[in-house]
Amino acid sequence: MKDCRTPMSCCDPHCCCDIIHKPTDTVTAVLNGQPIAITGEAATVIKQKNADIADLVAGLKRVRGFIGNGIDLGFIRMPDEGSIDTAHEVPPLVDALITKHSKGENQ
Repeated sequence: MKDCRTPMSCCDPHCCCDIIHKPTDTVTAVLNGQPIAITGEAATVIKQKNADIADLVAGLKRVRGFIGNGIDLGFIRMPDEGSIDTAHEVPPLVDALITKHSKGENQ
C-alpha cells in the first residue's frame, strides 16, 4: 500500500486517500546547451508567463496595425522628421518588442 500522507506520493487515480491528484506540468528548458526538465509549480509558472508573453505579443501586433493604418490613412500625423518628439520611436519600438518576444511565429 502506498503512503498517501504526503502530496504527490500517491499516483493511483483509484486511491481512496484525500489527496487531490493533479497532472504535473513539465517544461523543457536549455541550460548550458543541455535540455533539462522543469516540473511542478515552477513549470506551471513558466507556462503561465509564456502564455502572458504570447498575449502581449498578439496585442502589440494589433497596436502595430492600428498605428500603421492611422498613419497611412492620415488619422495619425507623425511629427516632422527633425523634431525631438518621441512619437518617431514608437513604431520601431513596437516592432523590436514583437521580434524579441515572438517564438518562431510569423511576425
